[in-house]
Amino acid sequence: MENYVVLLRGINVGKAHQLKMSDLKEALETLGFKSVKIVLRSGNVVMQGELQEVKGIAKKIEEKLATIVDFPIPVMVVEAQTFIRNLEKCSFDTLELKAHEEILMVYRKSPFSIDELPNFQSPNEQWEIIGNCLFIQIYGNQLTSPLLKKLTPYLNKEQATTRNWRTATKLRTLLDEWTK
Repeated sequence: MENYVVLLRGINVGKAHQLKMSDLKEALETLGFKSVKIVLRSGNVVMQGELQEVKGIAKKIEEKLATIVDFPIPVMVVEAQTFIRNLEKCSFDTLELKAHEEILMVYRKSPFSIDELPNFQSPNEQWEIIGNCLFIQIYGNQLTSPLLKKLTPYLNKEQATTRNWRTATKLRTLLDEWTK
């Protein structure tokens, strides 16, 4: 059995694009996945299944969800080992996050390239690419971050999904339970 992290983009934001987590869990189990655990209502899942190519899993999930809701739901699937390795390699100080600091992790279907992202200099905000993940450290909130304002056009080119550090560590905790 392989462990996977599934990240759905753009669901249950306000009143739009609602998806019941019970429907999500049932859909994943119907596709043959086991031990499906959902974190929050924003489409964060850990699950187990046969070893498969992650893009193929994402496509199957997107197709299944299209039979449940009347809007497209972009899905990113990451092998658990890759997800954990990316978190561990993040060079930002994650232990001492202050109330006004935030670390975001961004996944999209194709890898990020250093050449496509803007050169941005700031003492408080920075980004780094680790594997197929973009980590962003901001100061203040997401709406006023100068770095996020610069990065948004690049993130919107292809549907990317973002999670904050707290959510990522909750997913990691669930994954760690399977390796004990």
